[in-house]
Amino acid sequence: MNSDATSRRRLRAARRRGGRALAIEPLEDRRLLSTILVEGAGRGQAPVVRVLDAATGEPSFSFLAYGRGMRAGVRVAVGDADGDGVQDIVTATGPGGPGLVRVFRSTDGMLEGSFAVSGGRRGGYWVAAGDVEGTGAADIVVAPGLGTPLIQVFRGAGGQLVQSFQAGAGLPARAWKGAKVAVGDLDRDGLANIVATPGAGRPLVRVFGPGGAVVSSYKALPRAAAGGLSVAVGNVASAQRMDVVVAAAAGRSARVRVFQGTTSTVAADFKVAGPFAAGSGVQVAALGVQSRTGDEIALSSARSGARAPSAVVVSTQSLRLGAVFPSLASLLPSPSVAYRVPAARGGAFVAGSGTVANSTPAAAVANGLASATPASLTPLQRLAIYDPGSGKFLPVQQNDSRLVGKDITVLVHGWAPGYSDWVQYAAQQGTTLEWWQTFQKQDGYNPPAKNPGPASDWLLQGGPPNATAAAATGMAQSIGQDRTSGSGGPADPNAVVLAYSWIDDSATPAWDFLGVKVPEDADISESRTTLNGERLAAGLELALGSASAASAANIQLVGHSHGSKVATVAAVRLQQDGYPLKQLTLLDSPEDSDTAQGQAVVTLGAANFNWYFLQDLGLNRQSASAPFVDAYASYFGYAYGGTTSNGTVTLSNSLNQVVDVSLYPDSLSETNIPDRHSYAAWWYTGSGEPSLNNGNASGVGQYWSPLLPANAGSSNPVPGLSPYYEQDWDILSHPADRQFVLDSEGSPPSQNFTFTSAGVGTVSLQQSSSVIQSQAVSFRAPLDGYAGISFDYAFPSYQPGDLLTILADGKEAFVMDPTVSGTGTQHATISLSAGLLERHTLTFILTSASANSTSAVTISNVNTFERNVF
Repeated sequence: MNSDATSRRRLRAARRRGGRALAIEPLEDRRLLSTILVEGAGRGQAPVVRVLDAATGEPSFSFLAYGRGMRAGVRVAVGDADGDGVQDIVTATGPGGPGLVRVFRSTDGMLEGSFAVSGGRRGGYWVAAGDVEGTGAADIVVAPGLGTPLIQVFRGAGGQLVQSFQAGAGLPARAWKGAKVAVGDLDRDGLANIVATPGAGRPLVRVFGPGGAVVSSYKALPRAAAGGLSVAVGNVASAQRMDVVVAAAAGRSARVRVFQGTTSTVAADFKVAGPFAAGSGVQVAALGVQSRTGDEIALSSARSGARAPSAVVVSTQSLRLGAVFPSLASLLPSPSVAYRVPAARGGAFVAGSGTVANSTPAAAVANGLASATPASLTPLQRLAIYDPGSGKFLPVQQNDSRLVGKDITVLVHGWAPGYSDWVQYAAQQGTTLEWWQTFQKQDGYNPPAKNPGPASDWLLQGGPPNATAAAATGMAQSIGQDRTSGSGGPADPNAVVLAYSWIDDSATPAWDFLGVKVPEDADISESRTTLNGERLAAGLELALGSASAASAANIQLVGHSHGSKVATVAAVRLQQDGYPLKQLTLLDSPEDSDTAQGQAVVTLGAANFNWYFLQDLGLNRQSASAPFVDAYASYFGYAYGGTTSNGTVTLSNSLNQVVDVSLYPDSLSETNIPDRHSYAAWWYTGSGEPSLNNGNASGVGQYWSPLLPANAGSSNPVPGLSPYYEQDWDILSHPADRQFVLDSEGSPPSQNFTFTSAGVGTVSLQQSSSVIQSQAVSFRAPLDGYAGISFDYAFPSYQPGDLLTILADGKEAFVMDPTVSGTGTQHATISLSAGLLERHTLTFILTSASANSTSAVTISNVNTFERNVF
């Protein structure tokens, strides 16, 4: 792979696409269905189904589910019944209505199927939808509201009966009359569980597995409630786990209890003021809101009361924050009402398209983060060159003459929490946001009013403001201008700075907690890091031309936070393709750290695990031809060196060749540097500013770089560097003249990575005329919570528009576009949540833009790993 031939093949393929990599898009143009709340008319009203925007409660459209004269009420569920990525609305009738289940397309209300069910007319029918069989489509689960609690599972909109069982089997008949049902994968085995509670009677909950086997059974409330219990399954109280949600009438309020997974452990217990109509009970649903990981809770009464809303939507963000930071759980407010839906006459039954519970592989791909943006950037368009004269970023061209023979530094930003507003704002204008457009000096800087930013502070601007000085300018200015002019330390007149943008993939929401912005969805950002590493390499290769044409250039990749994994993956690819990689600089990479902050990162499923990829670079600081790797940790990271391994994977021991720098890790320093995660980038930039470092620019930070003329020849790399350094600030004070003084600490702590086969074997997906293939596997996590998954992936053959998506516990964890990764075998990792002996499910999904029988992907060497520090 380390040849010009490989490079030429990749370049020819890219040029056939006009220098473009195909955008990751849904299979067809459709509404994003992670955002709907469905209301079915209450008893006594015309059988109208209303579809609303789950984020705001604003109505989208409505339709009649049955003949206008049918007044028994319409009970509803949401699920992708045909596995095409478009969620469907499933309806059944209330007491006295016909035994007729119908399936409608949720985008326009078009009828897609209808089938009859027997019995249950006296109590009506309850419905739910989810992938019980593991076919990749949502099965339809039906149960009678009264009488014998026979649960029936139907396949597809046509209603093929595939299984049935008694919900109350083994219990006295009086304990269980009828059944209300919900569906979701609670035990993480890749198949949706059916959850049932009596239509009338004791407040019991039962969770069923394959074939109707009882997985768990417990009492949800101390005593029976008027109107009985209502049940839903949703991702409401954890970033990584499905929960059972029950609701019951509590006076004129609703009482809500959330149970963890299949257990009777209570994750939340709270009340929501109605007013709910007396006597009708409370209905509950879980619904996803676009670009948020978890589900909110919708509550309703199916009978109208004075001033009663049709539905109340409760924000559960505080519950999920408490799961991530247990020490804060007692300080967090109870879930609050997000909005109330104006009443529909007669009340309403509710259903929502949850983020995971009702999802199918096709829906997960169609509703992924990248597909939320109508326009996308090619790898080349994701690069821009910094112009020191104007201080702005300009487009990069294919075979760009400005890069010939230059020392090229590429800056890669990280996770952009809170900037989904920017991305959506740009999408409304018909464009895709570029990272440098969040830079105030850049043309096109035009943020949404509610989030003025910028997101570019850490690399493109100086900082931190109003605190201990670290850098007067941004890194682009420091390298692109100061090195060229020689105004600070050894000059590099060949210095050229590029920036890489993946903010459309890394931008996620944030929500206000007591006036503080709390970021969300770090795992979504991490899931796109490997993809963007391949994109970055592809874009640079197009800009530089062939490997032989680029041989006189030198490349340094600088990544911050999640961007450090983007840079690392790109570094491996560039070296494999024979391009002149000189240096890789990692700024506060979130690794599987054992600090409190690191635990939060791992819990969110967002660790980089860069050490796993560095083994492929052949590090050797005694060789001028090997790349130089320096890593700076101020918050999340830890030293890479001294690594050994055992188990099924053998790692290179060259990680002790990395120069690790720990920047004031003591927590007391936060009083001087308010944003420790940003500090590594600011410190690295400031190491080139003599006015800050008292002239100590000849041996630290960016001036260790082998790109600099002073470090060429026998001084490349700088001789005598220790593998491990710490900042020489006193823990109680931070004098400016000591800020850039580093102490050699000898060797970093020895670390052992234990790899264990996940028992998955090789997963091979081959298209066979259809446009989606999927396979789910399940395994136990290692004992150590700081764990992840390593694997190899390869596309033996592919077509434009193919996409590999891997879901971990039902959520996007990895995405790869073969048009940028090519056919070779590559390493990858996925983060796991922390937790002892947790069961995890991986779902491997191959989608294609058009039906074919040639597209294929293979996933092999799937191992779990854990880290131990000695």
